[in-house]
Amino acid sequence: MKIVNTILFTFLFLFAGFAQPGNDDCVNAVEICVNQVYAGTTVGATLENCFSTNPNGCADDNTPCFTPRATVWYKFTTNANGGAVTVNFTNVVVNQVVNQGKALQAVIVESDVVCEGGNYNYFGACQNNGLTDFSIAPTGPLAPNKTYYIQVNGSAVPPGEINPAEVTFDISIAGAGVELLPIAVSIATKKTVICQREDVSVDVTTTNCFSNPMFEWYYNGILVSEELNFSTAILSESGFLYLKANCGATACPSVAFSDSIYFDVTPINADAGPDLLLQLGEAATINGSGTGVPTWTPVTGLNFDNTFTPSASPDVSTTYFLLVVNGLCSMTDEMNITIKSGIDIPEAFTPNGDFNNDVWEIGFIDQYLNNQVTIFDRSGQVVFSVVGYNNGNNVWDGTYKGNPVPASTYFYVIDLRDKATSNEENVYRGSVTVLR
Repeated sequence: MKIVNTILFTFLFLFAGFAQPGNDDCVNAVEICVNQVYAGTTVGATLENCFSTNPNGCADDNTPCFTPRATVWYKFTTNANGGAVTVNFTNVVVNQVVNQGKALQAVIVESDVVCEGGNYNYFGACQNNGLTDFSIAPTGPLAPNKTYYIQVNGSAVPPGEINPAEVTFDISIAGAGVELLPIAVSIATKKTVICQREDVSVDVTTTNCFSNPMFEWYYNGILVSEELNFSTAILSESGFLYLKANCGATACPSVAFSDSIYFDVTPINADAGPDLLLQLGEAATINGSGTGVPTWTPVTGLNFDNTFTPSASPDVSTTYFLLVVNGLCSMTDEMNITIKSGIDIPEAFTPNGDFNNDVWEIGFIDQYLNNQVTIFDRSGQVVFSVVGYNNGNNVWDGTYKGNPVPASTYFYVIDLRDKATSNEENVYRGSVTVLR
């Protein structure tokens, strides 16, 4: 199979109209894989423009093998065994132009510091070739699991040529050092019967896999994670788990699949619902939910302790705990009910006979049976007074002696005359506006 990559642009115009190759420098080297052929070119290649910042020249292009003029770069990674490799150049075509070089040059490079010329080691003789196909190979086996570079140059030889050679070619690699080794991946766990959200470790064993594999975890055929370590805490139902492992270099994938593990997942969930703010003596429904059998603690203030939605009316602020049990699995959640004591006093009302806000309705006043409410006009005259104000038959409707009072601001004193909690205010003073 021949792969035409970005370094060879569509419609080769006999060396005319080429842009600068994308792999013009070492850091952008094109990764090549065994059993694949890549099309390349030196047309438009230049030295890295680093002389302004590096008085010693361009470190990634320099080499004692030849004078770099128009270099392009490739790289490959050896397998877990390492060994011999051969880099083949085929379909070599040199542009026959006066004052241009007529040779393609190449060498295999090792760099412990990526693309740093001062750290280069060279493997095998530097090859200078004219119009024919050729190969380069290291003099000995290459190390396992290591990245090597191939520097390719359009030369300015024979001597006297002014411009570097413009060459198109195909490049490929072969040999025991880069052959894809048979890989395998397996997964195992010590526990397969689990509760929902329970985290059980899944062990992975690989053979002939690089040190930085890419994992894809599938559950019931759906991709659920791409992490190296799998957490069963994400599972909400029973099903089959398997692993797809990419154990090759990024551009040279080598994929293996594990066998499946069946997880028997017991669903379990507990949600005690949102916190509530209640007035003393007020009741409200707790909106709990879950999967399993519920139990609430403490039971104080609840009508039932074995339903997800009990009615609650505690005398003091209380934290309620919901325990849900499903077989051998359990989960707990909590919610808070805060008790607000005292009364809610409206700042205004509209006694206009429309049956909407026609009376001064004081919230929670009926919890204080002995209360006394007194209302004054601006002159200090009492216009309303009653013991046992209850928003019903004992309520101010905006009248005085049966006649509507003028729209104005009035003043009140509310004495609860009993104290339900130690921090409760007994007497309230303020103003209320009558709107007409």
